[in-house]
Amino acid sequence: MNQHHIGVTIWGLRTIPPVDAKTILDVGCGGGMCLRKLSEKYPAARLTGIDLSTTSVEATTENNADLVAAGRLTVRPMDVEKLDFPENSFDLVTAVETYFFWPHLAQDIKNVARVVAPGGLFVIIAEDSFTEKNRTQMLQQKKEHPDAATIVENDVMMHHLREAGLRPYYCRTDVLPWVAFIARKPPFP
Repeated sequence: MNQHHIGVTIWGLRTIPPVDAKTILDVGCGGGMCLRKLSEKYPAARLTGIDLSTTSVEATTENNADLVAAGRLTVRPMDVEKLDFPENSFDLVTAVETYFFWPHLAQDIKNVARVVAPGGLFVIIAEDSFTEKNRTQMLQQKKEHPDAATIVENDVMMHHLREAGLRPYYCRTDVLPWVAFIARKPPFP
């Protein structure tokens, strides 16, 4: 999972605007590669990774043992539907290649928005996004496999982020179907 997502992760993390990220949450941390990159980009930040899969929690912990030992990283099994954090806990929340598996996307985005600190960012980075070139193919896949991963059109994601009380925009590449949704929680700094 780390190697497959490395390109989109590095690209997506570059799209993050300046933020004073002292506390960071990575939702769906997988093997922990995004947390490693975040630790390099924000060397003073305290990091938390969560994943529904205990295998992923173990992999993240093992792949980032130095960060765990230094007290910079905590990794926990947790479902995005039941975030066990106080409101306004994180300056930056990332979700890389994971929203596809959130069972109740609109509500799950609201759950995440609740733990973003005022002025903080929620960044969703995804490899499979709707583009003009692949829109027909993506809609056909959704029709043929309704129980497969949920992939939403960019305007739908923007709507969900706004409904969660965030101020979003998104970046796309011209070459690959990658998208980064960047949403700031008011009030702005």
